[in-house]
Amino acid sequence: HGNCARAVGRWAARTSTVPQRLRGPRSVALQRRAGRSLFAQLLDRVQELPRLRAAAITDRPASHLLSGIVMDWGPQAAVPGGAEVPRRTVTTYATAGIFETMGLTVLQGRTFSADEQRGAPRTVVVNEAFSQSMFGGDALGRVVTLTERTTRDDPAVAEAMVVGVVAAPRDRPLFALPAVYYPSPLSRKPAQDLLVRFNGEADAIASA
Repeated sequence: HGNCARAVGRWAARTSTVPQRLRGPRSVALQRRAGRSLFAQLLDRVQELPRLRAAAITDRPASHLLSGIVMDWGPQAAVPGGAEVPRRTVTTYATAGIFETMGLTVLQGRTFSADEQRGAPRTVVVNEAFSQSMFGGDALGRVVTLTERTTRDDPAVAEAMVVGVVAAPRDRPLFALPAVYYPSPLSRKPAQDLLVRFNGEADAIASA
């Protein structure tokens, strides 16, 4: 599938059209079960692609993000000393580019730094639906606990500070739900997708 794909091995490639409400750009997703380092290298490589707008790694399939399907809610989120988190809360591993790639406006604070994408999660970005339901709209600087069940007896737990709040567009089913985004895997090496947002036709990117 071109120099980019060959540089990192054999890939299963698929192309998805981003909804018209994202104003034209398309999304190419290359998926493979692999460790994060391989995807991090690929993320670096795609920065060289023509007409690139944004790119990100996430543990949710591109088709699910675009269609609003939720097959797995992700690690359990909780607020220490706070109210119970809504049951239909989506927690997603994603690097900083996910918000621009999926057209989610940053309303408060910031996204993730490069350092925060390594090691255990220390920061999270939440959407406005989560911020409103859990913090009355005042989420920045607050703490969220993430718990992921593992094959071992002890679950993986991380406490992370909210550094940003993004939009929760009501016309996009998955993104309208309360959501927490964290910048590095908690314990396992999940199946990951590379999402690329660009101007122009998908074929031009797939052959780049």
